[in-house]
Amino acid sequence: MENETTRRVRAIPVEKEREKKISDAATEQRIQKVADEIEKGIEQVQTALDVVNGFGKNQEIRMDSPENVIYQSQIACLTPQRNMRVQYVTGRQKDYRKEELSLCGMEADYPSRNEAEAAFPYSNTWLMFNDINYAGLVYKADDHEIYCYGTKQHTIQPIGIASPTTFAVVPFVHLNGRDSKPLNDAETLLLWWKYRLLPEERFFNAKAKIPLYKKIGFDIVAKYPDLFYAAGRRIVLDRKKLAEAVRQGKRFDFLPDDVPVGELERAPMLDAFCEQLLHVDELRAALDPYDPRLLTDEHRGHWDLWDLEEPQAEDGKVELGEGVWARNPVADVHPSCVAIDFGTKSTVVVYENEHSQCLPLQVGSGHYRSAGADGDPYENPTILELRDIDGFLTAYRSRAGRPSTRWEQIRCSHAAKTALDHGDSRHFYSFFTDLKQWCTAGDGKRLLRDQKGKLVELPPFLYLDAAAFNPVEVYAYYLGCYMNNMYSGIYLRYILSFPVTYDIAVRERIRRAFEAGLKKSLPTALLANEAAMKDFSVLEGVTEPAAYAVTALQSFGLEPEEGAATYYAVFDFGGGTADFDYGVLRSSEHDRYDDCLTHFGANGDRTLGGENLLRLLAFAIFRENRKKLLDPEGKGAGAKKITFTYAAEPEAFLGSEALIRDSQEAKQNMHNLMEAVRVVWEHPESAEAQRIQQSARVTVPLLYLEDGTPIRDVELSLTKADAACRVTSAGYGRIVRASMAAHANVLDLSALLRERIAQGVRNFFFAMRQAFAQAQGKQGIAPLDEIDTLHIFLAGNASRSPLVREAFESYLAGGQGTEALRALLGLTEDKQPTFVLHAPLGTREAEAQMATAKRYGPVAPTAKTGVAFGLLACRPGGSVEVVDLLPDGAQVPFQYYVGRRRRGKFQTVIAKDTPMDHWYKFIDAGDVFDLFYTDQPEAATNTASIEIAKKRTVTPAYRDADAFIWLRPVDAHTLEYRIAKNEADLAQPDERMAEPIRIVLD
Repeated sequence: MENETTRRVRAIPVEKEREKKISDAATEQRIQKVADEIEKGIEQVQTALDVVNGFGKNQEIRMDSPENVIYQSQIACLTPQRNMRVQYVTGRQKDYRKEELSLCGMEADYPSRNEAEAAFPYSNTWLMFNDINYAGLVYKADDHEIYCYGTKQHTIQPIGIASPTTFAVVPFVHLNGRDSKPLNDAETLLLWWKYRLLPEERFFNAKAKIPLYKKIGFDIVAKYPDLFYAAGRRIVLDRKKLAEAVRQGKRFDFLPDDVPVGELERAPMLDAFCEQLLHVDELRAALDPYDPRLLTDEHRGHWDLWDLEEPQAEDGKVELGEGVWARNPVADVHPSCVAIDFGTKSTVVVYENEHSQCLPLQVGSGHYRSAGADGDPYENPTILELRDIDGFLTAYRSRAGRPSTRWEQIRCSHAAKTALDHGDSRHFYSFFTDLKQWCTAGDGKRLLRDQKGKLVELPPFLYLDAAAFNPVEVYAYYLGCYMNNMYSGIYLRYILSFPVTYDIAVRERIRRAFEAGLKKSLPTALLANEAAMKDFSVLEGVTEPAAYAVTALQSFGLEPEEGAATYYAVFDFGGGTADFDYGVLRSSEHDRYDDCLTHFGANGDRTLGGENLLRLLAFAIFRENRKKLLDPEGKGAGAKKITFTYAAEPEAFLGSEALIRDSQEAKQNMHNLMEAVRVVWEHPESAEAQRIQQSARVTVPLLYLEDGTPIRDVELSLTKADAACRVTSAGYGRIVRASMAAHANVLDLSALLRERIAQGVRNFFFAMRQAFAQAQGKQGIAPLDEIDTLHIFLAGNASRSPLVREAFESYLAGGQGTEALRALLGLTEDKQPTFVLHAPLGTREAEAQMATAKRYGPVAPTAKTGVAFGLLACRPGGSVEVVDLLPDGAQVPFQYYVGRRRRGKFQTVIAKDTPMDHWYKFIDAGDVFDLFYTDQPEAATNTASIEIAKKRTVTPAYRDADAFIWLRPVDAHTLEYRIAKNEADLAQPDERMAEPIRIVLD
């Protein structure tokens, strides 16, 4: 029975263009399945081949088929085994005529000199074939003349005047042309299949895969070689070429019989149309295909049919028999609000159902409804894999909602992360891994190149043209595809969190990008419904640390009684930064809320993140192996290097100019070593982590030379290099020197991590002192020395590390505080709060602390998902009121300490969070001056080394020894300066300097 929710569709318009689209879609959907299965089989074969580690090196690989031949991997040629007989000539033979050569029935040729030397290098021994010794072999030069190459004497002479001894005539089969460069495993495997080559059984680590090798390679690839190509280390079936051939009437025996060949007839149109509808979200976002009952059940139905145009003419439609069911997407709109924590490393999505249960949504992992998802399915990597930008944008811009984009054009999250971890350095720029960092980088230009070679240069996020390719919008679109589909229903209300340090303009631009992307994931029938779309919104929520604080306070049962107050501090240790937050929770005075959270302090350490710690480890290891990296293959002069990038805190070392690069190879090398040592950071007690530290070496499965050549299984030592290479800064260098001290000659990775984390925790307590001092007396905020208890919440995935708790306990001493802590906070033993350190949510330690924990639903919040849970509690209509005490209201505070150098120490002139537009006298205007700035809270003590700060040398607009440089902050990252003799003169016009001059800090 038809109603406002569903209706039957009995015919579809099929003008020629639409008919072709349906036909093409039906063909491509079936081909997609077959291609996926074939490529999966190819990956299994590649994994089973042990020989993969020898590609590109001087390795001979014996073949079972054809027998008695060897594959020379460094030149992509076949040569005979040493037990075979070969022809020969003498070096003095003057009438030698070149012969037609062959090898096991394959056409062969003489080698070039390079090939002869590569396959049979100088060895000071005889060259032996079939137990016969030869002085060497002959080769054909570029002038087509024959030369004798002596492997024993290492001589090169034209035939006829060479040594009178015998030289072998060795046939070479050129599989990839003469003088081929080494090929990677995918390129080599394609050649083997093209020529029906089968390596010996011993080269397979899984012999059961040999039949699969033959089935795919000989029955498919060898038969249809034009359909396959190597994309990095992957072998890809060209779906477009295959689909076009099928449409032209060509048959392929590996395709099932139900794949339509040639033009689609009207008769099977219903099947093709239904197939397209059922697989629409599989093609778009790799979701599981819908079951056929979606179209035949009158209580279900398909969204994309609801606004389908009615056929206008008899010859322009196809009858659908009993028909299919359309569904009004408005009927599937949830009243719930969705919270999105857009993170540096991963993104979390949580919604609240009608029973007030908060539930995370799993997005971006492909077939995510299949059982047994790997890892934490609710933490979705913030990453895009750009495969075909033009194809994606053409489809994306062609339709207002649910466009026909393809997962194979741009992939996101888990699938993209997996591809990056196992990818080729040549495709490194096709992965956008720092979406969130790009949004806030003032000079944040990014160079991207998709896997088809299209180059995209992105300007800084705030300067991106509204019509340009926007990766943040694309990421939001994919989040929307996973939230808004015919499995999950539709969500219209969204709320986003941001770090407290984000500028208002950046927050708004991110919000608009999410708004556009999420809207794009909605059905067109819903977009056209003005009444329903009035509920669509993407709002800015409370800051990330404040959101987590709400979740933690509720989870640990710390909601205050009437008239009481619960003071807290959050150490939010994420992937990119560590954010500090300070506040108090009281019962709300407003009837609509339960509690009021007053957030009065924010600070942070922008280079202390989990991923940045891994960069620190990787940089330290690379640096200590600089000699090996300069010549990894032992070739001497002119050798290609293994390059890498700086850590988050750039520190030069002697020789760094030769090894530090901003190339895709250097970035991929950094990524690969970070993955190799991740176990040391995330699982320090594991056997693998202990093995790395005890053996003082780490093996990286794959690194790249500066020209992109892969080098496999590179062993790097943790033994320190000579002292001349050491960095000497008080920052990174101080940490490295501390890590070296424990073991005189070994880089102690654990000590390096401990020292950097300890520095961050020290800054956390410095910032706590400042936050309470600045907020004292406002909104009833008590001084720190008058508080009974202060709760410290560890947040963010990186805070799970036992090294973090260890660093805090060294100051807290079970809650009573050490003398070192009291010195940091300016407290005395008789007037200090009791400090309660709470473990990250989601850990066993946290569960043990939860006496009266709030039950959120089937899935409890964790150190990462807690932000999204808190966003829902603080949303409009939620239970918690949030008040921000910022110096300039809604404006983001100034983010730096600005100062001068005094006897090697940082002397603060302008403090972080200082009011905007207030002038500060800095230095005389008589000459060039140095301006130092940092975001480290330690700077406020005036005792920190100057090396914690960056230096900016400024040439004044004019020089006047009797006047002064005056500075004022005008936004979170910008200063202005004027020259004046006193503060009163600042307001007077100056012909030599009409306007203040800006200094942007980064």
